[in-house]
Amino acid sequence: MVPAFTEWIGLSIKEAVGTSLACVGILAVPSTIAHTFLGDIDWSVALALSATVIPGARLGAHLAIRSSERTLRLTVAAGLGVVAAVYAAGELLALVRA
Repeated sequence: MVPAFTEWIGLSIKEAVGTSLACVGILAVPSTIAHTFLGDIDWSVALALSATVIPGARLGAHLAIRSSERTLRLTVAAGLGVVAAVYAAGELLALVRA
């Protein structure tokens, strides 16, 4: 959502990151409720991962606030690139194994 917020809506990178995080948090609530009732959540994994969110969010916000617009754009772009590459590699491996 960050690239869409910066390019289509014209938000600054800091506003786009914050808005994206707010959207994810709000939109996750109904899905979490549904998956809870379906029994699709491994709560031991979810709670362990959640314990790292608070310090990680604090550190991430601190770094984002102190970063320049350019540095933050490059960091977001690099992160998205890594996620895309890992996802593409996984999909290609799945195709080869099929």
